[in-house]
Amino acid sequence: MTMQSIKAIDYISALKVGAIVGLIEGIIVGLIALVAGGMVSVIPGAAMVGAGLGVVGLVASIIMGLIGGAIGMLIFAVIYNIIVAKLTGGLKIDLQ
Repeated sequence: MTMQSIKAIDYISALKVGAIVGLIEGIIVGLIALVAGGMVSVIPGAAMVGAGLGVVGLVASIIMGLIGGAIGMLIFAVIYNIIVAKLTGGLKIDLQ
C-alpha cells in the first residue's frame, strides 16, 4: 500500500470538475423544475405560463449549476492550496 499526499490542486482541473458536477446537478434540478412547470399547466388558463416557467427553470438551473459548480470548486481549491494543505500536510490517498 503506497500512501501519497495531495499537496496542491490544479485550479483549471478543479474548475473543470466543478463545472461538470454542477452541470449534472443543474440538469437534475432543471428536470424537476420542468415537471413542476408541467404541474402548473393543469390549472385552467395557466398552461402557457406553466410550460414557460418549466423551460426557463430548466435553462436557468443548467446555467447556474455550471457556473456555481465551477466557482465553488475553484474556491475550494484555493482554500485547500493556501490553508489546508499547509496545516495538515495534504490529503493522503492510496495509489495502486
